[in-house]
Amino acid sequence: MSKLFITGYPGFIARRLMRLIRESGAFDEIYALVEERFYEMARTLPESEGIHLIVGDITEDNLGMEDAPEGITNAIHLAAIYDLATPREPAYRVNVVGTRNVMKFLDGQDLLRHITYISTAYVSGDRTGIVREDELDEGQGFKNYYEETKFLAEKVVVEEFSHLPVGIIRPGIVVGDSRTGETQKFDGPYFVMEALSRLPLWLPLPYVGNDEVKPNIVPVDYVVEGIFKVMTRELTKTYHLTDPDPMNLHEIYRLINYLLGRRRILGFSISVRTFEFLLKFPPLKGSMPPQVLDYFETHALYDCTNARRELGWDPPRFEEYAPVILDYFLKNRNRQP
Repeated sequence: MSKLFITGYPGFIARRLMRLIRESGAFDEIYALVEERFYEMARTLPESEGIHLIVGDITEDNLGMEDAPEGITNAIHLAAIYDLATPREPAYRVNVVGTRNVMKFLDGQDLLRHITYISTAYVSGDRTGIVREDELDEGQGFKNYYEETKFLAEKVVVEEFSHLPVGIIRPGIVVGDSRTGETQKFDGPYFVMEALSRLPLWLPLPYVGNDEVKPNIVPVDYVVEGIFKVMTRELTKTYHLTDPDPMNLHEIYRLINYLLGRRRILGFSISVRTFEFLLKFPPLKGSMPPQVLDYFETHALYDCTNARRELGWDPPRFEEYAPVILDYFLKNRNRQP
């Protein structure tokens, strides 16, 4: 009998993944670790039907579970703090200590066959040039505590638990569904959409930042399918679920403006730090956290050879699904969960 253990439910990716898992019938039993504050919500979700919800906390010993499941054969660790502005202490406690606790619990499962660990492409920190899937610690620095603690957490997985069968997923910047635009959160590129939508459409705008920067954006439906393939095929490499041909910053900026209805972009750029200064004043004030601007200056490109070869990874370019992403955002931004 196959038994799946999942953390991070009912988060953005975990909910969508749960739907796919249940539809596939890939596992006989599913155990989902849920924080107490989310338990009642999780219990009412349609994808929770037939799964075992366990109240727990990854930062505690034995994951805070009173009655821990046994006989786990497969696991996926999604729980993490993803906020770019989070202080170091809570980020370290959840992302690093929590990951170590999850791995310790799984290490004690006698029937364990496979673990899928969700990292991020941005464990690359401030690296430039091509970042490969088999690279991790290259002496890089980090733009925020989210990146640093996810890097440290991945080191825990690959160094302290190297004897376990683990497949590591490193997604890029995850946005909504490429077909419907559906998402549970508006961050990353959505902050840019928010800022640009606040400005009068008749106002011609300059570019922001350097056109050599290529933000790596991927739709959630492709990411979930990639995760599902790794976990059900029990693959044990590292996989970049990233855009193999990303648009540059100016192309994305121009595209969002065009979709909003603004046709005039000036032929020069202002620096990212000038734009950061403008964010202090209406109408841009409050449209995006300043930490996002660090990604306007990231010069890394993510090789996804493993993902393309073993998962058939072939996501669409951002320009192909940007219209539905923006449409969903404009219709739902005032009622984000």
